Amino acid sequence: GETAYSVVVCGPADVEDLKKRSLDNFSDLENIRKVYRALCNYLQLAVGAGENQTFGFDINAFSKEYGLPILKTYQALKIMEKEGLFTLSEGFKQASRLLLKADRTTLYDFQLRNPSLDPLIKTLVRSYGGLDIEYTSISESLLASRLSTAPEKVTSALLHLKKQGIVDYLPQNDESSITFIKDRQAVEYLSISNENLKDRFLDLKRRVEAVIQFIESEDRCRSKLLLGYFGEENADNCGHCDVCRRQARDTSGNGDSWRIQQAILQYLNARGNASLNELTEIPGFTRDELKQAIRWMLDEEMLTEKDGMVEPYSF
Repeated sequence: GETAYSVVVCGPADVEDLKKRSLDNFSDLENIRKVYRALCNYLQLAVGAGENQTFGFDINAFSKEYGLPILKTYQALKIMEKEGLFTLSEGFKQASRLLLKADRTTLYDFQLRNPSLDPLIKTLVRSYGGLDIEYTSISESLLASRLSTAPEKVTSALLHLKKQGIVDYLPQNDESSITFIKDRQAVEYLSISNENLKDRFLDLKRRVEAVIQFIESEDRCRSKLLLGYFGEENADNCGHCDVCRRQARDTSGNGDSWRIQQAILQYLNARGNASLNELTEIPGFTRDELKQAIRWMLDEEMLTEKDGMVEPYSF
Protein backbone atom coordinates (compact mmCIF):
# COMPACT_ATOMS: atom_id res chain seq x y z
CA GLY A 1 0.00 0.00 0.00
CA GLU A 2 0.90 3.66 -0.04
CA THR A 3 2.97 5.30 2.68
CA ALA A 4 0.89 6.61 5.61
CA TYR A 5 1.86 9.67 7.62
CA SER A 6 0.95 10.68 11.17
CA VAL A 7 -0.03 14.28 11.80
CA VAL A 8 0.09 16.34 15.00
CA VAL A 9 -2.15 19.40 14.96
CA CYS A 10 -1.28 21.83 17.74
CA GLY A 11 -0.41 25.44 18.42
CA PRO A 12 1.26 27.49 21.16
CA ALA A 13 -1.91 27.38 23.26
CA ASP A 14 -1.87 23.56 23.20
CA VAL A 15 1.73 23.48 24.44
CA GLU A 16 0.88 25.84 27.29
CA ASP A 17 -2.19 23.74 28.11
CA LEU A 18 -0.01 20.61 28.27
CA LYS A 19 2.35 22.31 30.70
CA LYS A 20 -0.54 23.52 32.86
CA ARG A 21 -2.35 20.18 32.95
CA SER A 22 0.88 18.38 33.81
CA LEU A 23 1.52 20.70 36.73
CA ASP A 24 -2.10 20.35 37.81
CA ASN A 25 -1.62 16.57 37.98
CA PHE A 26 1.46 16.85 40.19
CA SER A 27 0.78 15.93 43.80
CA ASP A 28 2.08 18.32 46.44
CA LEU A 29 2.14 17.52 50.16
CA GLU A 30 -1.39 18.83 50.70
CA ASN A 31 -2.83 16.56 48.01
CA ILE A 32 -0.79 13.57 49.21
CA ARG A 33 -2.23 13.98 52.70
CA LYS A 34 -5.72 14.28 51.23
CA VAL A 35 -5.30 11.04 49.27
CA TYR A 36 -3.76 9.27 52.27
CA ARG A 37 -6.69 10.23 54.51
CA ALA A 38 -9.20 9.13 51.87
CA LEU A 39 -7.32 5.87 51.28
CA CYS A 40 -7.27 4.93 54.95
CA ASN A 41 -10.95 5.80 55.32
CA TYR A 42 -11.75 3.80 52.18
CA LEU A 43 -9.98 0.79 53.69
CA GLN A 44 -11.56 1.49 57.11
CA LEU A 45 -8.12 1.61 58.68
CA ALA A 46 -7.78 3.26 62.09
CA VAL A 47 -4.84 5.39 63.20
CA GLY A 48 -2.12 3.15 64.65
CA ALA A 49 -3.27 0.04 62.74
CA GLY A 50 -2.52 -1.59 59.40
CA GLU A 51 1.11 -2.70 59.54
CA ASN A 52 1.69 -5.77 57.31
CA GLN A 53 -1.98 -5.87 56.33
CA THR A 54 -3.00 -6.32 52.68
CA PHE A 55 -6.18 -4.84 51.22
CA GLY A 56 -7.86 -5.30 47.86
CA PHE A 57 -7.83 -1.99 46.03
CA ASP A 58 -9.52 -0.62 42.90
CA ILE A 59 -8.09 2.81 42.10
CA ASN A 60 -10.95 3.63 39.73
CA ALA A 61 -13.64 2.90 42.31
CA PHE A 62 -11.64 4.68 45.01
CA SER A 63 -11.11 7.82 42.93
CA LYS A 64 -14.75 7.91 41.90
CA GLU A 65 -16.06 7.49 45.46
CA TYR A 66 -13.96 10.36 46.82
CA GLY A 67 -14.13 12.59 43.75
CA LEU A 68 -10.37 12.47 43.19
CA PRO A 69 -8.71 12.97 39.79
CA ILE A 70 -7.24 9.59 38.94
CA LEU A 71 -3.92 10.75 37.47
CA LYS A 72 -3.16 13.02 40.40
CA THR A 73 -4.22 10.27 42.78
CA TYR A 74 -1.91 7.78 41.08
CA GLN A 75 0.97 10.25 41.40
CA ALA A 76 0.27 10.61 45.12
CA LEU A 77 0.15 6.84 45.63
CA LYS A 78 3.48 6.37 43.85
CA ILE A 79 5.13 9.02 46.01
CA MET A 80 3.79 7.41 49.18
CA GLU A 81 4.98 4.01 48.00
CA LYS A 82 8.46 5.44 47.51
CA GLU A 83 8.26 6.81 51.05
CA GLY A 84 7.79 3.26 52.31
CA LEU A 85 4.25 3.70 53.63
CA PHE A 86 2.88 0.78 51.59
CA THR A 87 3.55 -1.29 48.48
CA LEU A 88 1.34 -1.62 45.42
CA SER A 89 0.80 -5.09 43.98
CA GLU A 90 2.03 -6.08 40.53
CA GLY A 91 -1.60 -6.35 39.44
CA PHE A 92 -1.98 -2.67 40.26
CA LYS A 93 1.06 -1.70 38.22
CA GLN A 94 0.82 -3.97 35.21
CA ALA A 95 -1.70 -3.40 32.45
CA SER A 96 -3.20 -6.15 30.34
CA ARG A 97 -0.84 -7.51 27.69
CA LEU A 98 -1.44 -8.98 24.27
CA LEU A 99 0.56 -10.76 21.57
CA LEU A 100 -0.77 -11.21 18.03
CA LYS A 101 -0.07 -14.86 17.15
CA ALA A 102 -1.78 -15.21 13.76
CA ASP A 103 0.14 -14.39 10.61
CA ARG A 104 -1.24 -11.85 8.14
CA THR A 105 -2.99 -14.41 5.93
CA THR A 106 -4.61 -16.22 8.85
CA LEU A 107 -5.69 -12.95 10.42
CA TYR A 108 -7.24 -11.66 7.20
CA ASP A 109 -9.13 -14.92 6.70
CA PHE A 110 -10.37 -14.78 10.30
CA GLN A 111 -11.61 -11.21 9.82
CA LEU A 112 -13.55 -12.23 6.73
CA ARG A 113 -15.17 -15.13 8.58
CA ASN A 114 -15.85 -13.09 11.74
CA PRO A 115 -17.02 -9.63 10.64
CA SER A 116 -18.27 -8.78 14.13
CA LEU A 117 -14.69 -8.94 15.43
CA ASP A 118 -13.16 -7.07 12.51
CA PRO A 119 -13.53 -3.58 14.10
CA LEU A 120 -11.78 -4.74 17.28
CA ILE A 121 -8.90 -6.32 15.38
CA LYS A 122 -8.43 -3.23 13.22
CA THR A 123 -8.55 -0.95 16.27
CA LEU A 124 -6.00 -3.11 18.07
CA VAL A 125 -3.56 -3.03 15.17
CA ARG A 126 -3.99 0.71 14.63
CA SER A 127 -3.70 1.56 18.33
CA TYR A 128 -0.64 -0.51 19.21
CA GLY A 129 2.49 -1.13 17.19
CA GLY A 130 4.54 -4.31 17.41
CA LEU A 131 1.71 -6.58 18.57
CA ASP A 132 3.08 -9.37 16.38
CA ILE A 133 6.60 -8.97 17.76
CA GLU A 134 6.25 -8.91 21.54
CA TYR A 135 3.71 -8.72 24.34
CA THR A 136 2.32 -5.19 24.38
CA SER A 137 0.47 -3.40 27.18
CA ILE A 138 -3.08 -2.52 26.15
CA SER A 139 -6.04 -0.75 27.70
CA GLU A 140 -9.47 -2.32 27.40
CA SER A 141 -11.02 1.01 28.39
CA LEU A 142 -9.23 2.84 25.58
CA LEU A 143 -10.27 0.22 23.03
CA ALA A 144 -13.84 0.34 24.32
CA SER A 145 -13.89 4.12 23.98
CA ARG A 146 -12.68 3.95 20.38
CA LEU A 147 -15.22 1.25 19.56
CA SER A 148 -18.08 2.95 21.45
CA THR A 149 -18.74 -0.12 23.55
CA ALA A 150 -18.23 -1.35 27.12
CA PRO A 151 -14.81 -2.50 28.43
CA GLU A 152 -16.39 -5.78 29.53
CA LYS A 153 -17.38 -6.53 25.94
CA VAL A 154 -13.83 -5.82 24.76
CA THR A 155 -12.45 -8.18 27.40
CA SER A 156 -14.91 -10.88 26.36
CA ALA A 157 -13.99 -10.47 22.69
CA LEU A 158 -10.26 -10.61 23.45
CA LEU A 159 -10.74 -13.81 25.43
CA HIS A 160 -12.58 -15.24 22.41
CA LEU A 161 -9.69 -14.25 20.13
CA LYS A 162 -7.35 -16.01 22.55
CA LYS A 163 -9.49 -19.15 22.46
CA GLN A 164 -9.37 -19.09 18.66
CA GLY A 165 -5.57 -18.86 18.70
CA ILE A 166 -5.49 -15.42 17.10
CA VAL A 167 -3.89 -13.68 20.08
CA ASP A 168 -2.39 -14.48 23.44
CA TYR A 169 -4.19 -12.22 25.90
CA LEU A 170 -3.09 -11.72 29.49
CA PRO A 171 -5.74 -9.66 31.31
CA GLN A 172 -4.76 -7.33 34.10
CA ASN A 173 -4.91 -8.97 37.48
CA ASP A 174 -8.14 -7.77 39.06
CA GLU A 175 -6.80 -8.66 42.49
CA SER A 176 -4.89 -5.39 42.78
CA SER A 177 -3.88 -4.72 46.35
CA ILE A 178 -2.06 -2.44 48.76
CA THR A 179 0.09 -3.80 51.58
CA PHE A 180 0.75 -1.35 54.40
CA ILE A 181 4.34 -1.44 55.63
CA LYS A 182 3.66 0.98 58.46
CA ASP A 183 0.65 1.61 60.68
CA ARG A 184 -1.69 4.39 59.62
CA GLN A 185 -0.37 7.75 60.72
CA ALA A 186 -2.33 10.81 61.74
CA VAL A 187 -2.48 12.94 58.61
CA GLU A 188 -1.07 16.02 60.31
CA TYR A 189 2.10 14.06 61.12
CA LEU A 190 2.50 12.56 57.65
CA SER A 191 5.69 13.89 56.09
CA ILE A 192 7.14 13.32 52.63
CA SER A 193 10.81 13.87 51.89
CA ASN A 194 11.56 16.87 49.71
CA GLU A 195 13.90 14.65 47.69
CA ASN A 196 11.10 12.30 46.66
CA LEU A 197 8.81 15.18 45.76
CA LYS A 198 11.60 16.81 43.77
CA ASP A 199 12.41 13.55 41.95
CA ARG A 200 8.78 13.05 40.91
CA PHE A 201 8.48 16.67 39.81
CA LEU A 202 11.68 16.53 37.74
CA ASP A 203 10.58 13.25 36.16
CA LEU A 204 7.23 14.78 35.21
CA LYS A 205 8.97 17.88 33.86
CA ARG A 206 11.38 15.76 31.81
CA ARG A 207 8.54 13.82 30.20
CA VAL A 208 6.60 16.97 29.35
CA GLU A 209 9.69 18.61 27.85
CA ALA A 210 10.32 15.50 25.76
CA VAL A 211 6.80 15.68 24.32
CA ILE A 212 7.20 19.38 23.54
CA GLN A 213 10.58 18.81 21.91
CA PHE A 214 9.08 16.03 19.80
CA ILE A 215 6.31 18.36 18.61
CA GLU A 216 8.35 21.52 18.07
CA SER A 217 11.64 20.15 16.72
CA GLU A 218 12.45 21.39 13.22
CA ASP A 219 15.90 19.88 12.74
CA ARG A 220 15.90 16.44 14.40
CA CYS A 221 14.27 13.30 13.02
CA ARG A 222 11.08 12.71 15.00
CA SER A 223 11.52 8.95 15.02
CA LYS A 224 15.06 9.41 16.33
CA LEU A 225 13.77 11.72 19.07
CA LEU A 226 11.18 9.15 20.09
CA LEU A 227 13.66 6.28 20.16
CA GLY A 228 16.14 8.44 22.07
CA TYR A 229 13.53 9.02 24.77
CA PHE A 230 13.36 5.25 25.26
CA GLY A 231 17.15 4.93 25.43
CA GLU A 232 18.07 4.10 21.82
CA GLU A 233 20.71 6.77 21.30
CA ASN A 234 22.27 5.40 18.10
CA ALA A 235 19.16 5.11 15.93
CA ASP A 236 19.30 6.24 12.30
CA ASN A 237 17.10 8.97 10.88
CA CYS A 238 13.86 7.40 9.67
CA GLY A 239 13.93 9.15 6.29
CA HIS A 240 10.18 9.74 6.06
CA CYS A 241 9.07 12.02 8.92
CA ASP A 242 8.42 15.66 8.00
CA VAL A 243 11.89 16.73 9.21
CA CYS A 244 13.72 14.08 7.18
CA ARG A 245 11.60 14.76 4.10
CA ARG A 246 12.19 18.50 4.34
CA GLN A 247 15.93 18.04 4.78
CA ALA A 248 16.03 15.69 1.81
CA ARG A 249 14.02 18.16 -0.28
CA ASP A 250 16.19 21.12 0.76
CA THR A 251 19.41 19.32 -0.12
CA SER A 252 18.23 17.48 -3.22
CA GLY A 253 19.85 19.99 -5.54
CA ASN A 254 23.28 20.34 -3.96
CA GLY A 255 26.43 18.59 -5.13
CA ASP A 256 26.68 16.13 -2.26
CA SER A 257 23.11 14.96 -2.76
CA TRP A 258 23.69 14.55 -6.50
CA ARG A 259 26.75 12.38 -5.83
CA ILE A 260 24.77 10.21 -3.41
CA GLN A 261 21.99 9.78 -5.95
CA GLN A 262 24.48 8.81 -8.64
CA ALA A 263 26.14 6.30 -6.33
CA ILE A 264 22.76 4.71 -5.59
CA LEU A 265 21.83 4.52 -9.27
CA GLN A 266 25.22 3.05 -10.21
CA TYR A 267 24.87 0.45 -7.46
CA LEU A 268 21.40 -0.52 -8.68
CA ASN A 269 22.33 -0.51 -12.36
CA ALA A 270 25.13 -2.97 -11.61
CA ARG A 271 22.85 -5.33 -9.67
CA GLY A 272 19.35 -4.73 -10.99
CA ASN A 273 17.87 -4.27 -7.52
CA ALA A 274 18.88 -4.21 -3.86
CA SER A 275 17.37 -4.14 -0.40
CA LEU A 276 17.17 -0.94 1.62
CA ASN A 277 19.77 -2.31 4.02
CA GLU A 278 22.18 -2.97 1.17
CA LEU A 279 21.71 0.53 -0.23
CA THR A 280 22.42 2.16 3.13
CA GLU A 281 25.78 0.36 3.24
CA ILE A 282 27.14 2.00 0.06
CA PRO A 283 30.64 3.19 1.04
CA GLY A 284 31.55 6.86 1.17
CA PHE A 285 28.33 8.13 2.74
CA THR A 286 26.58 7.89 6.10
CA ARG A 287 23.47 5.76 6.59
CA ASP A 288 21.41 8.88 7.28
CA GLU A 289 22.57 10.54 4.05
CA LEU A 290 21.75 7.44 2.05
CA LYS A 291 18.35 6.93 3.71
CA GLN A 292 17.34 10.54 3.04
CA ALA A 293 18.45 10.28 -0.58
CA ILE A 294 16.63 6.97 -1.10
CA ARG A 295 13.43 8.37 0.41
CA TRP A 296 13.60 11.46 -1.79
CA MET A 297 14.29 9.37 -4.90
CA LEU A 298 11.32 7.13 -4.10
CA ASP A 299 9.08 10.16 -3.62
CA GLU A 300 10.30 11.62 -6.91
CA GLU A 301 9.76 8.26 -8.65
CA MET A 302 13.42 7.91 -9.56
CA LEU A 303 13.25 4.58 -7.71
CA THR A 304 10.53 2.05 -7.02
CA GLU A 305 10.17 -0.36 -4.12
CA LYS A 306 8.42 -3.71 -4.12
CA ASP A 307 8.56 -6.47 -1.52
CA GLY A 308 11.46 -4.76 0.21
CA MET A 309 13.58 -4.50 -2.94
CA VAL A 310 14.48 -1.20 -4.62
CA GLU A 311 15.20 -0.71 -8.30
CA PRO A 312 15.47 2.20 -10.76
CA TYR A 313 12.13 3.45 -12.02
CA SER A 314 11.32 2.19 -15.51
CA PHE A 315 8.56 3.46 -17.79
